[in-house]
Amino acid sequence: MARVFFTGAFRKPRELNWIVGSTLLILAIVNGFLGYSLPDDLVSGTGIRIAYSIILSIPLVGTYVAFWVFGGNFPGTSIIPRFFILHCLIVPLIIIGLVSAHLFLLVRQKHTQFPGRGRTETNVVGSPMFPVFMAKTTGFLFIVGGITALLGAFAQVNPIWQFGPYDAARISYAVQPDWYMGFLDGALRIWPSWSFHSWGHTIPFEVLIPAVVLPGLIFNFVFVWPMIERKFTKDNAIHNLLDRPSNVPVRTAVGVTMLSFLGMLFIASSTDVLAKFFNLSLNTVLVAMRYLTIIVPILAYRSRTASVTRCSPCTAEDVARRRTSSRVRARGSTPRRRHRATSTTCPVTSRRRRCRTTSTKSPKSRARVVCASSIVDRRLVPTSRRCAAERQRAPTPFPFSRQRRPSDAFA
Repeated sequence: MARVFFTGAFRKPRELNWIVGSTLLILAIVNGFLGYSLPDDLVSGTGIRIAYSIILSIPLVGTYVAFWVFGGNFPGTSIIPRFFILHCLIVPLIIIGLVSAHLFLLVRQKHTQFPGRGRTETNVVGSPMFPVFMAKTTGFLFIVGGITALLGAFAQVNPIWQFGPYDAARISYAVQPDWYMGFLDGALRIWPSWSFHSWGHTIPFEVLIPAVVLPGLIFNFVFVWPMIERKFTKDNAIHNLLDRPSNVPVRTAVGVTMLSFLGMLFIASSTDVLAKFFNLSLNTVLVAMRYLTIIVPILAYRSRTASVTRCSPCTAEDVARRRTSSRVRARGSTPRRRHRATSTTCPVTSRRRRCRTTSTKSPKSRARVVCASSIVDRRLVPTSRRCAAERQRAPTPFPFSRQRRPSDAFA
């Protein structure tokens, strides 16, 4: 999903496939937690207890939902059989259905491609599904199966016999959740102990905000990001070509910021281990992680936007086009042109670029900007003196048509 995000593969017409993939990510996390909880040992039992507390923290309906899910008060006797049915039957069936929908959309819309010879926004050039793509997928299947078999034979993954059965009065030291739940556990550890008490009710903000509100905001942000980007860039064209992350600094910076934020939360899930390893107070580590979880993503955003704002050098083809168009005389006059370097904003990527501006002494003529570094297909650069990135905002024909557009005559 990170590759899809940073290269812009989620753009029109593949927004629905992005939503399907994000839903698969959530279901994979949920199903992993359900399977992790089935042994009901001291570690996984503590995770179930945390899940029960998270459900209870929801205002108004939390108590009813918790009793409905667990079949009564915690721990109860119904939760393990219910988790087994969910883990082995219901959630896998939903995943199979979404994977089938994902593959159907992939076959219908075709895959995206990086810029290259013969590749445009109106065609898809690649390997056929059979036999090339099928052979690659089968190879990956055997690789994953072999690694899984080796782990099962030689690696100790979850030694539940060392933990013992779950006991509500006992807890293990230095217990961290699985990696896919690390951000949630880290947020629960570092959040301040805030709560609301009034009118005979208690709302535990120290559980509600980091375990319910924060994951909801993160995943909803992931779901609506394609619409957000389309809204701000006003890019409604169909895309089959991928972006290089350096050409889209805002999207790249947002992705790096999100990964940094989740990474700091993951590190925060080991505060007790860090405190013992560095011989520090646990409270000191908690306070430090609170500040770092805010500061590190901000620094990541600023450093990433600063490192990708340089305009990539123009190719020899762009220089030739610019020289050819500079010979065109202005209407009604032949003023002497002067060239100077200036900074402008690309209308598609919203990044500041160091471009070449052509200005004249004639009051009727206006300065016109030549910026061909943001367009991914060099053959579609027009000869007119305007930012070539505006070509991406124009409507395109059917995405897989091999018909040549009128602008291809300039190639």
